[in-house]
Amino acid sequence: MSFQRKLIVVALASAMPLASAYAQTAGDLQKEIASLKAQLQSLQQKVEAMGNQSQPAVSPQQVNRIEQKLELMEADAEKSGFSGLSIKGQIDPTLIYNRNADTADAVFMNNNSAGFGYDNSSFGQAMVEVTKLTEDGTKLVLRLTPKMNSSLVHEATVAVPLGDDVMLNAGLTPDYSGYELAFGSDNPLITHNLLFDFTAATNYVGVGTTHTVGPFIGKWMVGNVDSNGGNAPGLAYRGDWSMSEYSGIGFSGVHGTKARVANAIPAAGFTGGDKFNLMEIDGYYTRGDLTLQGQVSWGSLGNGASGANASWSGLSGLVGYKLTPRLQAILRADYIENAKNGGGVYGTTAGDTRNGFGSSWEDDGTGTNTWVQPDTTKGVNRMALSAGLNYLLNEKTNLKLEMRVDSANGNVFYDQSNGKYVKDNFLLGTAVVVKF
Repeated sequence: MSFQRKLIVVALASAMPLASAYAQTAGDLQKEIASLKAQLQSLQQKVEAMGNQSQPAVSPQQVNRIEQKLELMEADAEKSGFSGLSIKGQIDPTLIYNRNADTADAVFMNNNSAGFGYDNSSFGQAMVEVTKLTEDGTKLVLRLTPKMNSSLVHEATVAVPLGDDVMLNAGLTPDYSGYELAFGSDNPLITHNLLFDFTAATNYVGVGTTHTVGPFIGKWMVGNVDSNGGNAPGLAYRGDWSMSEYSGIGFSGVHGTKARVANAIPAAGFTGGDKFNLMEIDGYYTRGDLTLQGQVSWGSLGNGASGANASWSGLSGLVGYKLTPRLQAILRADYIENAKNGGGVYGTTAGDTRNGFGSSWEDDGTGTNTWVQPDTTKGVNRMALSAGLNYLLNEKTNLKLEMRVDSANGNVFYDQSNGKYVKDNFLLGTAVVVKF
C-alpha cells in the first residue's frame, strides 16, 4: 500500500469513529458508507498538502481494519439490494375556491371523488417514487400516486441499455407531451394548462426505445394508450433538441384507437374503436430571472363531438420572473379553438358544463330559467388566464398562490348557485408543496 493511501486511512480513523459493518438498518449502512467516502475525498487534499512533511508511523493493523470494514459495508449494501436505490416524493395539500361550483374545498388525495376537472386535475397529491439503478446501467422506476385520477401507479418502467446511446424501455409511462409535468413540485403554478388537461393522453403501456444523438434525444413506444383495462393500441413518440444550456424545443405525437379515457365524461352512444391523432410542439427558455415556456397542439378524435368527428388546435404560453431570489411571479394564457361539430376534445366530450366544452346554452326567454342549445353543431372556443406567485420557503418547500379565469365565447359553464349557464368561471387556489 502506498504511503499516501495509508495516510488517508489513518487520518480518517482519527477524524471519525469506526463505522460498523453490521448497521442496524440498510439505511444506516448506506449513510455510513457515504460518510466514509466523503471523509476520504475531503482528506485527499489534506494529504497532498502534507506531502513534503516527514512520514509518520502507520500501523498495518489500523489500515487493514478500516479497509476490511469498508469492503464489508459495501458488500452488505449490495447484498441487501439498497445499492443504487433512491427514494423521493412530494405532497402538495391544496385549497381551491370555485365560484361556479360554489365550493371552497381542500383538494388533497381526493381528486377522483367528483370526476375529472381543471379544478382538481393532478395536483393535490401525495407521491412517492422508488428508483433502482443496477451496475449494468439498467434503471427501474416505480412511482405511486394515491387517489390520482388515472390510477394508483403513475409509472412502472424499466430501461435497459442496448449500447452507449440506446435504451430499451418497457412498462407503464406517463404521457410525453407538453411543457408541464404532472406534479406540483415540477410546476410553478397550481393548476395545469388547458392543453395538459384536455388535449393530451394520460399514459402508455408498451415497449420502445430511447436514442441519444448529440443534443438530440428521441424516444418512442408502441402499446396501449389510456386503455383503462381495454384494448387501445397506439404509437407515442417524442423528440427533444437542446439548442443551448438555456433553451430547447421538443415535439411529440400520439396516434391510435380510443378505448375509454379514465378521466373523460362519456357522451351518449360513446363507444371505443374511434381513431385519434394528437400532436404538439413545445419549447422553453430559462436564463437568469426569466422563464419562458410555450406549446402548440393539434388533435382529432373520431366520433368525439356529438356523434361526429372532433378536431381542435390550441396554444399555451407561460412567463415567469423572479422578483427576488425566493419569489417568482407567473402568468399563463391558454386557448383552444374547438368550434367544429359541436366541440369535444380528447380529454372530455361536448356537453361538459363543468369544464366548459360543447355548444352554447341560451335562456329561452320564458322567464322560467329554462335553457336550450339553439345550435348543437357549433362548439365554443375555450380560454384560460392564470396569474400566481411561487415563494421558496426553504430548499424543499414552496408556497403557491394562483388566481385563474376560464372563459368561452358561449354559455357552457354551469353556475351551481343559480342554475344558469355562463361564459366564465373563477378559481382561487393556494398550496404548500413539500418534496424530499
